[in-house]
Amino acid sequence: QVRILAIYPGRPSSPIRGRLDIVSLAEEPVYQAVSYVWGSGELTHWVTLEQNGEETALDITANAHKLLTKIRSPWEERVIWIDGICINQTDQVEKTDQVKMMGEIYRGAWRVTAYLGSSPAAP
Repeated sequence: QVRILAIYPGRPSSPIRGRLDIVSLAEEPVYQAVSYVWGSGELTHWVTLEQNGEETALDITANAHKLLTKIRSPWEERVIWIDGICINQTDQVEKTDQVKMMGEIYRGAWRVTAYLGSSPAAP
């Protein structure tokens, strides 16, 4: 089982909100896997997440925040797997288990996207 993130629709300037769902890869859930450059490991941004009926703020890196802002749709939920959010980074046992599953996670995605960061020439 893995967590996948449903990113709620929103404008680029609005706070990022979403829901974490636990799914079995054997059930072939539809999600997009994203790989990104973590950059600084400093947790400078946050997202609001719902899980098991609870709402909580999760601190994330600047690059993860930029990626989520770019991938979010203004009209519909986007369902993704992103390691910095879908893996509990404070649980070493979970991290080890999930890293072993990453090949399966990426193979099961309908699309895999790599985000290398913003270009200096980009607006």
